[in-house]
Amino acid sequence: MSGFKDIRERLKRISELLKDLEEDLTDANLEGNFLKIIRKLIDLYYIAVDYIAGGEELYQLVEGDDIKLWIIRVLYQSNGMNILQITNAVKMKRGRASRGVISRKLKELEEKGIVRMEIRGRSKVYYL
Repeated sequence: MSGFKDIRERLKRISELLKDLEEDLTDANLEGNFLKIIRKLIDLYYIAVDYIAGGEELYQLVEGDDIKLWIIRVLYQSNGMNILQITNAVKMKRGRASRGVISRKLKELEEKGIVRMEIRGRSKVYYL
């Protein structure tokens, strides 16, 4: 499970680098900032390569389980969702999904350390 914590840390770092890069590009004086931008792109490239190399472990955990893959895709593109939101998003992308199946798959993903759950009010909110 520490591997997934490491993946989350890498994703967080990639996100930080992308935000920095976006800021630099927004007010880019390309001649003055060109090397700075290139360095950040290179850093991002190496982090992405490390992340992809670690992705094999994640693939083995969800291999052959279409619903788990869709749950991960949906959560990757969100900032936390409850079961109903995840179910609706998976239905839109996959064509069908039941709340019961999504709930069971989320529990399995949570037990494997891929997904984390927080209670907010009366809702359970899930994150990668």
